[in-house]
Amino acid sequence: MKRKSHYLLFLFLFLCGTISYAQTTISGKVVDESGQGLPGVSIYEKGKETSGTSSGTDGNYSLQVSSDDATVVFSFTGMQQKEINIAGQTKFDITLEEEIQALEEVFVTATSKPIRKIEAVTAVEAITAKEIERMNPVSLADLVRFTPGLFVQTQAGRVRNFVFTRGFPDATSNGFIYTSLMMDGLRTFASPEMVPDGGFRNDLNVERVEIVRGSAATLYGRGAAAGAINVISRTGGEQTSGTVKMMVGNNNWYQLDANINGALNTSKSWRYNVGGFWLTDDGFRNNVFPDRGGQIRGNLDYLFDKGSLRISAGYINLNVYNNLSIPYVGNELEQPAGNWETTDAILQAGNPFEGASWPAPNPVTGETGDNTYDDDYRRGNFSQGFNVGSELNLDLGNGWSLSNKLKFQDMIVGIGFDFGINTNFGDTQTRIIFGGGTTNGGSDSRELIDELRINKSIVGENAEHNIVFGGYISRFNALVNSVGSFYSANTADADKVEINREPFGFPFNLNFRDGDYTENTASIFAGDEIKINDKFTLNLGVRYDAIELDLTDNYQAGQENLNNQQDHSGWNYSAGFNYLFDPLTAIYGNFTSSFRAPDYGTYTPVRFLADTTILDKPRVENNEDITSIEAGFRKSTEDWSLDFGVFNTIIANRVVPAFVGAIATQVPVGDNRITGAEVNFIYTPQSVSGLYIRTSLTYQNTAYTDFQRVVNGSTRDLTGNRIANVPPLIWNFSVGYDSDRFGININNNFVSGRPVDIYNTFDYPARSLMDANAYVNIVKGLRVKVGVQNLTNVTHAASVISAQTDDAYRLADANNYSGDFRHVRGIPYLPRRIFGSIEYRF
Repeated sequence: MKRKSHYLLFLFLFLCGTISYAQTTISGKVVDESGQGLPGVSIYEKGKETSGTSSGTDGNYSLQVSSDDATVVFSFTGMQQKEINIAGQTKFDITLEEEIQALEEVFVTATSKPIRKIEAVTAVEAITAKEIERMNPVSLADLVRFTPGLFVQTQAGRVRNFVFTRGFPDATSNGFIYTSLMMDGLRTFASPEMVPDGGFRNDLNVERVEIVRGSAATLYGRGAAAGAINVISRTGGEQTSGTVKMMVGNNNWYQLDANINGALNTSKSWRYNVGGFWLTDDGFRNNVFPDRGGQIRGNLDYLFDKGSLRISAGYINLNVYNNLSIPYVGNELEQPAGNWETTDAILQAGNPFEGASWPAPNPVTGETGDNTYDDDYRRGNFSQGFNVGSELNLDLGNGWSLSNKLKFQDMIVGIGFDFGINTNFGDTQTRIIFGGGTTNGGSDSRELIDELRINKSIVGENAEHNIVFGGYISRFNALVNSVGSFYSANTADADKVEINREPFGFPFNLNFRDGDYTENTASIFAGDEIKINDKFTLNLGVRYDAIELDLTDNYQAGQENLNNQQDHSGWNYSAGFNYLFDPLTAIYGNFTSSFRAPDYGTYTPVRFLADTTILDKPRVENNEDITSIEAGFRKSTEDWSLDFGVFNTIIANRVVPAFVGAIATQVPVGDNRITGAEVNFIYTPQSVSGLYIRTSLTYQNTAYTDFQRVVNGSTRDLTGNRIANVPPLIWNFSVGYDSDRFGININNNFVSGRPVDIYNTFDYPARSLMDANAYVNIVKGLRVKVGVQNLTNVTHAASVISAQTDDAYRLADANNYSGDFRHVRGIPYLPRRIFGSIEYRF
């Protein structure tokens, strides 16, 4: 019996040894596409999910598997799952790619703490670094052009493009009145009057862009009633990596982009990221001067046990061409008038002004200087200046945390534009377009922004609270000076443009603005994000914004300063919910009440004639009051994801910029209503790795619900008219394929016809813009790429100058559009552009 037990013990030990011998240990490192180690990656043998491991803080891992033919699964939130058959090998370094449907993707913009998309209480979307690389955007507006619910007019080139979020009518001087454009969580400019993308351009430092569609006012204050676009910068990785990219395009477009990031010490606690670009581009228009200049920016991060500290800085010095208007026939906006092309410009090489100068009296100082065409028009739209900032994040213990963001910015942003009226003198067959440009124009601004957030996490038996409260302050000061000159251009004969430097019989120069404007903003906010039983999320928020305007203006030599002080304030409220049926199925909804307050431009209008009383007459009695409601559904599977949402918005007391006589002012347009729906579908079949199809459809029904206007002495009731420049239908479609060797993608953006003006006299034609890109990886790290923007070469007028609000353009009278009608000034879409690039990643 004793001997038998020895045999059994021997057999047991033998079997155990056999099993141990059969086991295999594999190891390696898991990284993202930039080469940075991914901590917390779930790693397990297929079929044995409960006995796996996870990668360490640097991405390293080690795992025992049952045989040398095992299949190992690597899974991480926001990344495509990867399966590897080890086939007798023991060393595997794994690169995980971003998952495009990404309902598990984590957002930092939608709430006061990072949250998965599936659990968000509002519509959110992210554009990852990989998607940005696919699109090859020229401007920041290009980055968001294919986002559901967004209509983007990119006809302005590299700067000053308009963004309409969910039908909000952002047709103003900068296009972001209701949508807040931010860089790393702070507004790019403290005043909504400033061109929001004037201080920086898209570059290789951008890690991702997050878009909140729906009010974010309780988080980001006035200017976020329609949503927020947050550009997030890269953070340095544990190892040195970078990209160098050289781009060449038609019309002598040359651009060099670079980025490098990594760690500065062996413990990886100090990390850096720096990059920028330099370019020169003759442009697609037959202008005299090219785009030229560049940008550099970066950040330095210190990571410690209880938080992190970031120091950031940036500098830009860039001139870009003006996408000025050319003649179109008012009710035929599909093609330029006559023999005009979208590449033409009224002021072009060889025009009568080239090399010329003329006297320019300054109405403020009384001095007379010279306006020089070569200097004045060379500048066009320009940005020059710098910003520095910091971000401190601290874990205070016991559920308390603190975040403080600070930015100082000194920036000169100039605006080149054309202006004037379309008119006929005598012979109705003669088309005359008055125009001009700002010389020495722009805003020399300095601003300081600081935001403090304090969070308290409370974990109860059935619920978890994330309570946030804090404050925001900003001081914005701008010295604004705009001097213009007039010319007339007879465009009756498209082959021979006759330009008259003295349309009134003498040179005409005018000072439009000369002032010192200050905006002070102070805000307090609080909220509670409640998670109940891992299923139900409830978000509550409140914010109070107070805006103080201190304005000083001069228009004539020896005239006493014109002073004006205005105060505006208001409350923002929000409530939202999300319910998870299962980990990848959810419904959500929210209600918000917010407001839009005026900025310094409302009370200091650009005007052609001096008026010493205008600053003493406030034109905005009330803030715009905005209420929105939204509901949606989200669902994801292994191969596809679906987002569906409906929304309704009321804008009360809305005002728009317009000319009344010779004065640019604010015109009330009553109450507006926007009702719509959007659906976003993404298909990434696991059976065909690298293939993706993405499509979205947005429907928007807009109307003026209470609006009367006096036209030619009679009152016209415009109630029921569609809101100007908002398309009822937007359809996006993208298809692409990525592999280790090559990739290709096609993106198409369709926009239905939309009203030109508030009178709905006629519509812009429907248009479809298509881009295409392809790349080949020559060797590891070396990629060659070609691309085409506006592949079908759409020639429609993207916008008509001031047609929406200005009765001086006679758009209120439909009779003006019959017969042989005069030209209007239309800005065309950017013509087809072809480019190629070569880039090296290390």
